[in-house]
Parts: sequence; C-alpha cells; structure tokens
Amino acid sequence: MGTPYGLALIAGTSPPIRKTSSYLEARLYAGLASTNKALSAPGSKKIMDYTCVAHAFRTELENQKDLDQLPSHLKSFPRGCCGVVSELLGDYLSSQLGLQVDYVCGEKDGGSHAWIECDGVIIDITSDQFEGRPPVYIAAGDSWYSSWEEASRHPAVHHPGAWTYREERAVLRAVLIGAGFPISDL
Repeated sequence: MGTPYGLALIAGTSPPIRKTSSYLEARLYAGLASTNKALSAPGSKKIMDYTCVAHAFRTELENQKDLDQLPSHLKSFPRGCCGVVSELLGDYLSSQLGLQVDYVCGEKDGGSHAWIECDGVIIDITSDQFEGRPPVYIAAGDSWYSSWEEASRHPAVHHPGAWTYREERAVLRAVLIGAGFPISDL
C-alpha cells in the first residue's frame, strides 16, 4: 500500500481528501487537472471529480458513524454496508453528475460484495471490510475483484421501494451536507 492512507488511486490523481472543508472545496472546485474524469454538476459551473466525491462520501460516512448517526443497519460501516453505500454513491454520481454508473454484486465462497463501476473503473468505498484491502479503491479491477463471480449488474439506483429508503436518504443528506456538496431533490 504505497499510497497515503492505504488508498488505491488512479494514476495522476492527487492525495485523498482530508477532513477539512477548505481542502475539499479547493480540490473540488479548482478546475481539476488530473487523468480521471472531471465533471460539471448539472446547473452549475463548478467542477467535480468522482475520486473526490467517493473519498468525501467515505469520510462523511465515517464521521456519521463516529457521531452514532447511522441507522441500525449501517452501524457496522463499512462491514455489511457495501450494497446500500454503493447504491447511494452510484445514484448520486448518476443523478447529480450525469455519469453512467453500474452497481455490481459479486459472489465468492458463499459471501457477496458490491461496488460500482464507471467507464471500466471500480469505485469501492467499503473494500476494507476485507482483510488487506484499502478503505477506498478507485482503479481498474485487480485480481481480487476478478476473483468475485459477477452475480448482478445494473444501473446504480437507490430504490425508493426499499424499506429503509427514508433512513438511507437522511444518511445521504448528512453526507452531502458534511462534504459541502450540492443537494437537490432529496
């Protein structure tokens, strides 16, 4: 794990987000010059990049956990939370940033794991629930991801019919507010 904080990053990206909004704001809105995809939020001239969004989601989910603000089914974050967290992050990237994001669920040895993919890049903000994996993985798939048998793949959407939808939308709102991201239609 040669990158700071044990994070896997796409070549050419800058260091992961720290827990200060000034760094986050500077990184998100400063006209990103990196090799990963820079995005314009709908209705905004501000620039965002999915690496920053993923790291900010992870940071703010950790903050919510530390404050004991997560609903009961997410209290063990990142353990056992990959599906919900991937849906929330993928839905945000799709709906707010206009990306085509897939939710992927893999199975191996009787267990499952979920992550999202965008343009062939895996974005996984719960990979550290598995020993030896970084907290945030953003890169092309490695042999670890290849070892999972793909059980399902579909557009990343947080389904309103889920029985925990309202609680999860409240978590999403708290994450977005904490990260300083725009909130619309939540």
